[in-house]
Amino acid sequence: MMKKDSMNRLFDKGRIIVKALSNGGIGAGGTIITGDPLIGGMIGSVASDQIDLWLGKLSEDYENRALSSWESEKIGAVLGFAALEIEDNFNGQKIIRKDNFFNKNEFNRSSYDEIAEGIYNKAQKEYEIKKLRYYGNLLANIAFDSEVSLEEANKLIKIAEILTYRQIQLLALFSAQSLYVKPGFPDSMMDQLAKFADDGMKIAGSDISIPKRRNLPDRSFASQGGISGYSNISIYQDLMDLNKQGLIVQSQGQDIIIDISRINPKLLSTIGLGMQLYNLMKLDGIPENELTELIDKL
Repeated sequence: MMKKDSMNRLFDKGRIIVKALSNGGIGAGGTIITGDPLIGGMIGSVASDQIDLWLGKLSEDYENRALSSWESEKIGAVLGFAALEIEDNFNGQKIIRKDNFFNKNEFNRSSYDEIAEGIYNKAQKEYEIKKLRYYGNLLANIAFDSEVSLEEANKLIKIAEILTYRQIQLLALFSAQSLYVKPGFPDSMMDQLAKFADDGMKIAGSDISIPKRRNLPDRSFASQGGISGYSNISIYQDLMDLNKQGLIVQSQGQDIIIDISRINPKLLSTIGLGMQLYNLMKLDGIPENELTELIDKL
């Protein structure tokens, strides 16, 4: 009971952030977040017991650490978002991973204990508050994906930490490009896929929405003498950094971008670990207006 009490108090500290980032109180799975500070008041008993099993001890430990009130709020928000996503996964009949990820090792810690502490630590120091929702999603979804090893999970957490929120938005923005740029496929097929995306359909066997086809700008800065303006240079530097990390790629023989003036948004696609972050962090939940504003800056 003590562990669940600790989780409830920690979540209560992060409840304001959760509500602010959830469009007025709608949770990741459509759950209404009320003023009730108890986790049990917003999710089902099965999910609540599972969350207590996975995160109760860690939450109790963090409650006893010397944290500032703001650090506690951020960690509580990640816990809240993770709880909502876990509840959503149960509602969607997702199956908890069946490997040894939850087994205790010689230090009486499981692989999940390790990655949960890693995400709590990143949340504690995170200053871009909008990232907290996606940390919570990542924490929740690793528990349901047996293809993500401990080593890979730690790599993903490290990447998520160093990315800015704008770079996370960019991963979401370019997630659809590889779907719609298919040489040899008729336009009618691509148009039908785009319609499915506009209708909010999900990828088969997943609760991830089909990414929308976007009207991205077709740029040729190299032929125009380069990019001018600090704001333009900044966002294209973000794109180049993502390319160097292997998270996005530019098609037509330019896998490695050597100069920002050679970046063409029309040819960029999110790939590899970038797509894995997109799926596990549920980046399809990034507000549409944010992505529209981002396109206007490219």
